[in-house]
Amino acid sequence: MHHAFAAATVFLLFTVLSGAAAVAAPSPPAPPAASVAVHPDINRNVKASLAGHRHRPVCALALPGRASCNSVKDVDVSGPLATATTVPFGYAPTDLQAAYRLPAATAGTGMTVAVVDAYDDPTAEADLATYRAKYGLPPCTAASGCLAKVDQRGGTAYPAADAGWTEEISLDLDMVSAACPLCSILLVEADTDAVADLGAAVNTAVSKGAVAVSNSYGTASSSSDASFDSFYNHPGVAITASAGDSGYGAEYPAASAYVTAVGGTSLSRDGSARGWSESAWSGTGSGCSYGAAKPAWQSDAGCATRTVTDVSAVADLATGVAVYDTAGGWMVMGGTSASAPLIAAIYAMAGTPAAGSYPAQFPYAHSGQLNDVTTGSNGSCAAAYLCSGAAGYDGPTGLGTPSGVGAFAAPSATPSPSPSATPSPSPSATPSPSPTATPKPSPSPTPSPSPSPKPSPSPTPSPTPKPSPSPPPVHAITSAADTVYADSSGRLFDVPAPGGLKSGPARRIGTGFYSIRDLHVTDWNSDGILDLLVQWKSGRVSVYLGNSTGLGYGPVIATQGWQGVTLTVGTWSASARYPWLVGTNSAGGLYYWANRRGTTVDTAVRIGTGWTGLKITQLDFDADGRADLLVRRSSGAMLLYRGNGSGAIISETRRVIGTGWQGFDTLSPVPGFASPGSRGLIARNAATGTRYYYPVLTGRWGTRVTLAGQWKYLAIAD
Repeated sequence: MHHAFAAATVFLLFTVLSGAAAVAAPSPPAPPAASVAVHPDINRNVKASLAGHRHRPVCALALPGRASCNSVKDVDVSGPLATATTVPFGYAPTDLQAAYRLPAATAGTGMTVAVVDAYDDPTAEADLATYRAKYGLPPCTAASGCLAKVDQRGGTAYPAADAGWTEEISLDLDMVSAACPLCSILLVEADTDAVADLGAAVNTAVSKGAVAVSNSYGTASSSSDASFDSFYNHPGVAITASAGDSGYGAEYPAASAYVTAVGGTSLSRDGSARGWSESAWSGTGSGCSYGAAKPAWQSDAGCATRTVTDVSAVADLATGVAVYDTAGGWMVMGGTSASAPLIAAIYAMAGTPAAGSYPAQFPYAHSGQLNDVTTGSNGSCAAAYLCSGAAGYDGPTGLGTPSGVGAFAAPSATPSPSPSATPSPSPSATPSPSPTATPKPSPSPTPSPSPSPKPSPSPTPSPTPKPSPSPPPVHAITSAADTVYADSSGRLFDVPAPGGLKSGPARRIGTGFYSIRDLHVTDWNSDGILDLLVQWKSGRVSVYLGNSTGLGYGPVIATQGWQGVTLTVGTWSASARYPWLVGTNSAGGLYYWANRRGTTVDTAVRIGTGWTGLKITQLDFDADGRADLLVRRSSGAMLLYRGNGSGAIISETRRVIGTGWQGFDTLSPVPGFASPGSRGLIARNAATGTRYYYPVLTGRWGTRVTLAGQWKYLAIAD
């Protein structure tokens, strides 16, 4: 399959190219020291960096009728960072988004996740701002309406502060932000850590419109559980509760039949297709509720009552997460207080639960959309699965960990049964961005005047082939000849190309695609379904993988630091299984980044210098099976730099293959646009918005064709 490639812009002077052997070079330079955003080293080993560190619980043990927060902190890591670009210890938001395949750039807008905690955190807003700025997440402030803080009655009579619960609040707010940067957050502060006060805060969170409520605290499950159940029985709202940090044994409210009990895992990078592995964390809670009836959707035999847990996420402090709190600075924290808000945010990303539904049921209808965790243990018990990871359901990790948000969506549009009713779920597909029929915003068929001079000898079109049939419409991007673009409202569209130089009606395939520097259509994981690589203006680079329902979140190439990098995507290595990145940085170096696993990329390899002031497009112009670079100078001249198929440029006299290209801002290779097997390039004139199709014959251009439509001001994939 051909891949779509990128044209790009770099801004300085002359061109000198080295055709010598590749020289190892570091990844693109870090942002200037004045910047607070960081570009975490994607190859860092968090588990190794935290090995041997000492840990302690954040809150005191719970007294009868009271709860303790379920968080643990690393006592060997805390304080300010050495420089503005220092990478904090612990996992960053992009690590968590990649590990759990979360659509963080597109899902969650308009959704409110509530965090319920005890006591006041007077610096909550400032601490959250520091965390989000560090990782390039959009601001979330009270002034913007993104963040709100209320007491347990919904007012502003905040309780006294408590040092331990303040750190707990920082952890909860940061984890909601990490999973769902586009969600709004409501912090509800209970007067005390009494379960009755915390429960009253849950009622307030629901009354204020939260679609998901996170509860990162617990007390031992006991005969008093039922007296508090009314606080957590809120059909139509996802209520999550952490399972505990003391190993085998059930805690309340996780033991309530009305909540999603969230266990904990150890999370590590590995060389698998997923790129991550997980095992049950030794500290996570699990077991049988003291007296809660088993929900209708649970069928395990080890507990006659409700079994803890339902799902899980990272909680092991040895694979902990980065958190910021004014008192402690940058810390590493863990515990099921980390996993509960993560899962609450993922519920919000999956959409508003149906009225009357019990979201705790949803994962049981979608267990195939979770990562099954089969190893690890949290203690000894009579039924082994209750305290050890196992295939399928187990106590410490439940059904598993998120793989996208599909497992947290309602199985149908009708209300789910109550916990004591008989469930009848029907699995549904993951609610990642899916194709919808939406008219193209710029339908005008009148072309603007063609530019002069132009590379082709004549503007007369000569296409006559029959259109080839479109692929099944379930794929977001139907072919490499499609036009994919984002409009000024952040809506992402695909315009199918059935062949015969024609384009079908635009279909909306995503939302939230603002602040885009460049888009690139490619089959990043070589599974036969086209994907989208997005380069954001913030310097973040991420992949959205195509699947049977649309586009879902995929590998994160970089979280920050690539603002000055211009990329193309294609088969730069003729023998590679996956497409590679080729591009330039702001210093004028030409690099490639090998994609050897269909996930992240290797360290940059420099293959040229002096590439400032040039624009490049990757295309096999001479049809020899090896990708070349079409290099445009500021004068409008286009030169051919032939690739050797092994990552380098052939050393030879450069051939000029066109003039008059200075007015074009996107050049998109489009295999099959004219007819099956055809090759061509679509170029947009920046001033007029008109696009032109240039057939690519063997080492030469065919006759140029003016295409219909007005394409100005759109971010078009190239």
